[in-house]
Amino acid sequence: MAIKYIATTVLDVGQGQSTFACIYDDSASPGKIIHTLLFDCGSDKKSPETDNNIDYIAGRLASMDTPTLDLLVFSHSDSDHISLMYYVIEAYGKKTKTPLKIKSTWYAGDEDFYTKDGFNILDYLAKYCKAFTTPDFSESQFKKATGEWAELIWQDPATTPTVKVGMLIGNVIDDKPGVLVKDSFGTAGEKKNRVSIVCALMHDDRSFLICGDATNRTMAWVNHAFGGKSLSKTLMVTVPHHGSRGTGLDVSSTQVANQKAIDVVKTFVKTANAKTVTISAFQKHDHPSLEMVNYFTPNLATAQVVDDDRLKKSHFT
Repeated sequence: MAIKYIATTVLDVGQGQSTFACIYDDSASPGKIIHTLLFDCGSDKKSPETDNNIDYIAGRLASMDTPTLDLLVFSHSDSDHISLMYYVIEAYGKKTKTPLKIKSTWYAGDEDFYTKDGFNILDYLAKYCKAFTTPDFSESQFKKATGEWAELIWQDPATTPTVKVGMLIGNVIDDKPGVLVKDSFGTAGEKKNRVSIVCALMHDDRSFLICGDATNRTMAWVNHAFGGKSLSKTLMVTVPHHGSRGTGLDVSSTQVANQKAIDVVKTFVKTANAKTVTISAFQKHDHPSLEMVNYFTPNLATAQVVDDDRLKKSHFT
């Protein structure tokens, strides 16, 4: 078995987020999918492509010899990151009678926060998955003392793994990096977002950074965990919280961001070290902020804005 090819797709789910990775055994032709990883799967406002992309995930899973989602990560509990998972499983069930297996589910925030309109997606997934994990408070699997990953969320089962997923940070509840004093989750919007699991999907020496709705405080903790080090050969980063200025810079819409918050974002950009950025947003919250986008552009190999006329109130206008 040889893993030389991974198809990683940031899916158009409208106002929401979903990143899907298919890992191929390409020792023979044609290559076949042997592992799949899904990072978030939700939408608050569907785009015309949302249902097609639900079907895309379901179809790829159904095509496997043994349909398996090796890893599911809910960065946090907001609906636009979890609401479509039920429909993926429903669409999968229409394609095959083979039961779907989910090997491992990671989630951040209070389990009760995953209940929406009386339905808890984690409870529902217990029919398919037996392994649920939530990070310790402000946990990072990267150890700045050694500059290496001490643990991993997932790695391929080869004798010498080449595909790995590491958690840069998860379940941040404190305001200041390095200070662990609180013992519960907050219910306000920023506090629900700051717990976001920030993941690095790595293949050999290349990486993809997937950020959920990381806030300025989340990014500060990532900076603290990495201590000035950068990820190597980062091909892509999903801009935190759909490019939101409010949580990204910890500022209200009527205020100018302070320099400390700006420096946090700039340091995070250096840590991510990405050559491509993706922003998942649609017609609801006026995301993304051009100010936030501008902090990510200096590292890009090529700066390009893809025009999308569905963004009627785009900040790019």
